Amino acid sequence: MKGNSLRLAVLLLMSCLPPTTGATVIPALPKILKFFEGDAYAELLVKLFLTMPYLFTAIGAPLAGFMIDRFGRKRLLIGSILLFGVSGTSACYLDSLYTLIAGRAILGLAVGGISTACIALIADYYKSEERQKIIGIQVSSMSFCAMIFLILGGTLADLNWRYSFYLYGIAFIILPLSYYFITEPRRRKTYKANESIPVEEVFPYIKIITIYGLTFIITLTSFLTGILFPFFAEELSVTSSTKLGLAMALSTLCITLIASRYGIIKSKFSFIGIIIASIYLTSLGFFVLYLSTNFTLAIVGLLFMSSGMALFLPNINLWVNTVSPEAYRGRAIGSLTTCHFLGRFFSPFIAQPLTDQFGLSLTFGVLGGFLFIFATVTYFVSLHIR
Repeated sequence: MKGNSLRLAVLLLMSCLPPTTGATVIPALPKILKFFEGDAYAELLVKLFLTMPYLFTAIGAPLAGFMIDRFGRKRLLIGSILLFGVSGTSACYLDSLYTLIAGRAILGLAVGGISTACIALIADYYKSEERQKIIGIQVSSMSFCAMIFLILGGTLADLNWRYSFYLYGIAFIILPLSYYFITEPRRRKTYKANESIPVEEVFPYIKIITIYGLTFIITLTSFLTGILFPFFAEELSVTSSTKLGLAMALSTLCITLIASRYGIIKSKFSFIGIIIASIYLTSLGFFVLYLSTNFTLAIVGLLFMSSGMALFLPNINLWVNTVSPEAYRGRAIGSLTTCHFLGRFFSPFIAQPLTDQFGLSLTFGVLGGFLFIFATVTYFVSLHIR
């Protein structure tokens, strides 16, 4: 029992590494832009600096899913954690935006391996209601860690924006713990090419593709907050990275508290019902940001958006785990990770034309209107496919 508790604790620690990819950087973005403001295309490149890991996570996650299905979870996980530490701290000493972005790309590959392996291990170690509870705890732990890194990242960025990236060195502490406490789960048999696969092992393509589509759209729109909010805060006369980090940390605390209760929420509502509720809450958050004339009201908007994400994140992970046969679980989770991080990567390409056309405040209103319509359409469609 004690060994299982230690294993869970280490698994949760490893799950906390991927959220630091953005949490460490977001409070420092305005200062990074100021440092490189003389470079061509600096504004776009700094936003890509934030989101480049997400593209390479999207590229690497399906490969990671294939590898953990074929060769096991632990070896890929250990290698990914080591790569995470090396690439994450590279921003402490690299001197150009292009080399910084290259280091962030490698970081994305590491995140793809860690994210996919951790979700697969939870599915392997835990069953039914216990799995439901653990996934909620996992997302809660990830959000809590992101909150801490937002605070620390903002504080360090006020001293020097490079100092924030020393926080990635935590991977070197987690590495030996993962080696000693994570065990390779027993795998069920694989099926030969000429052997029929049981009905329960057939991959549910339509349902999985629907989940992937919802994941991409919701992530694409909701992640715009992380990209735009630091610059919106400057419009509201907030220039302190510490204050910005604390505000965004408060929003992640909201995710922590709600996600920790996900097991109870899921016992009362369906997967699609929780998805629809999460979209409406995110839409409301965008509307509040649109109406914000001071930083306090903007934080209220962040809290509504965080409430939506607190429902959305554990829900999609559990949904894919529930409907995916064990023989395909790693690949299904890897592809879900791809959709999630592709949404994050493409966010700045949506952000730039929207803000050029409407400005920051009205952009939030446009996004809120889009998500409100999308949630309503999803609700009526769901009534006809039950």
